[in-house]
Amino acid sequence: MVAGGGKSLAELSTFLAVFVHQLHNTTSLPRKLRQIYVTSEQRRLSRQEKVRLLEVCNWICFTLLDVVLGRLVFLYMGELALSTFQSAEISPLTVVDFLRDNVEWLMGAPAGFKLNKPLASILGNGILLWLDLWSFVFAEIFPRGCGGAGEWLVVMFGYMGVTLQLTLLADLVNLATWHSHWVYLYFAKLNRLQFGLFSSLSKLFLGQKINVLRHRVDSC
Repeated sequence: MVAGGGKSLAELSTFLAVFVHQLHNTTSLPRKLRQIYVTSEQRRLSRQEKVRLLEVCNWICFTLLDVVLGRLVFLYMGELALSTFQSAEISPLTVVDFLRDNVEWLMGAPAGFKLNKPLASILGNGILLWLDLWSFVFAEIFPRGCGGAGEWLVVMFGYMGVTLQLTLLADLVNLATWHSHWVYLYFAKLNRLQFGLFSSLSKLFLGQKINVLRHRVDSC
């Protein structure tokens, strides 16, 4: 399935790529074991077939160990994270509101400094856009998803292997920090535009102008 940009969902998500790989190996286990069993009943297994049998056994042991470790990690880390959040009593909306207040303070006159108001407004609004988006996510989407579907996802997460748990956490971190990459691109383009304007202004003071038709710099 193509998700966008010519890439599939498995290419965009580490969790889906690992999940598809493990699902393929797990569904092919009965067929491989049946082939090895039928072959062993007819004749003695060759060296290559013994290696294939060893690979199947290794995969079974790996899957069992992965699930056991995932269950242990979930029980330990789940209790630790729950106790930490309960003791801290920090709401995501509180963090977003705190960041919004600081950004609006920087857009004004921080510590009595008089900033470039249009530039500060452009930079601040680019960050406030993402803060508004996260406010909507925490206020509207999370409360609705924390019902039966949220409990079902938590139960499924507890019975995943530690490999799937780590890849899912990696995808969640990438999703939660994607806005920082967007802000970086936003500031980089503004910086490039600003330096381009400074370059044009410096040519004006030097008595030069950019000839767009001939793609060169002429003297005025």
